[in-house]
Amino acid sequence: HVVPGTVVLSEFAGATQEMFDALVINPYDVDATADAIHLGLELTKGDRVDKQLPWEVSERMRQVVLANDAVWWAAANLKDLQEDPSIGRSLMPTRGPRSMLGVFTKDFLSKKAGRKAIFLNMDGSFKDPSCELSETLLQQLHDLSRRQDLYVCVMSGLTKELLQKRFGAFENLNLVAEHGIFVRYAGQTEWKEMCFDDSAAWIQKVKPLVQLFQRCTPGAQLDVRKASVAWYYHDCDEQYGSFKTKELVHQLA
Repeated sequence: HVVPGTVVLSEFAGATQEMFDALVINPYDVDATADAIHLGLELTKGDRVDKQLPWEVSERMRQVVLANDAVWWAAANLKDLQEDPSIGRSLMPTRGPRSMLGVFTKDFLSKKAGRKAIFLNMDGSFKDPSCELSETLLQQLHDLSRRQDLYVCVMSGLTKELLQKRFGAFENLNLVAEHGIFVRYAGQTEWKEMCFDDSAAWIQKVKPLVQLFQRCTPGAQLDVRKASVAWYYHDCDEQYGSFKTKELVHQLA
């Protein structure tokens, strides 16, 4: 009696990029390999999944490998190189400081009468917590926060501690941390928690899998918050980080 199981695959295997249903590990990391085997056994034993699902998963991976064999990959790579000789070069774009107020925003603020609201997503302004905000950005926030006709809200997925450190001095700003879990209203010093569900059981289920991927992805970072689990891969190799992120999303789904 044959029972299909979960595939535990080395990240160095050529089929890794195609077998998204496999648990990918670094074979030199003994603990991570053991965790992956344990997770694979948990996924296949008992009534955790529909009995037909393991067969469908195994057949799906089998068909992908058969369709994208070594001959297909070689032909595809040679074709790409012939069409674009620049493939393989990594060019990192450089950007200088820029205004956060575009033409449309400036026109809106100057011509619309009455009290207005502006919501600023600041995550991209300081991906690295050690980076300082530019003088241009600080001055713009200062000018906006002084306007009597404007409700300014700074929104971020980062923690309230980091937002308080960066923008706490702006008393007239409304600060929203962790995508709405914590809020500090303008003119107040206390943060309010907007999440009324104390259940975090789903985080404990997701966390082991994300930790496994973090250990197998050099440069990746994991941040467990009040009501979310954040996965950062901007310090990883660009292509490998993107690949591992897609694989993680697939495993979570």
